[in-house]
Amino acid sequence: MGQLAASIVHEIRNPLAVLMGEADLIGLTPDLPAGVRTRIENILEYGRRLSALIGEVLQFSHRQEGQSERLSLNGMILDLLGFIGLLKRREARIETILASDLPAVIGDASHIKQVLTNLILNAIDADPDSKGLTIATERISPGKLLDRCRGAGWPYALALGSEDQLRSQTGDSACTTVSDSGVGI
Repeated sequence: MGQLAASIVHEIRNPLAVLMGEADLIGLTPDLPAGVRTRIENILEYGRRLSALIGEVLQFSHRQEGQSERLSLNGMILDLLGFIGLLKRREARIETILASDLPAVIGDASHIKQVLTNLILNAIDADPDSKGLTIATERISPGKLLDRCRGAGWPYALALGSEDQLRSQTGDSACTTVSDSGVGI
């Protein structure tokens, strides 16, 4: 799938570069009517947006070994919302509730972004009435997170680790929740 996406994106990127170059050249013509200049600016703006989208698709299509680093979960979510806005501009009503005191997370940025992108796009697609979805982050202890998962009836609560291990951790963790108004799985 990733190779197919990369090959399609490369086929789109070259003609897009030609179109944007032509629009730039036309824009250099002196004494263009204001309406034509506005249309050229629109073409260039949408070309830049499409180019950014192409870059994101390429980033997600490349399979790489994970590189763990300190990351801002809130920053990644905000970056993704720009990307998702390009994909689902008219469809998405997304509310964000981002904790200001969130600890950094250790992980691979591309893998975390891919998981979040899948969650968000699935939530948008599961919301046929366009009621919207909420993306929230919070600072929470692993033990409290385990209790919340169990209280919600999530069967995979211990996928986070053993109960003893989770309850013995002293520091807080960063938690992201994606909620939609769809019927569920």
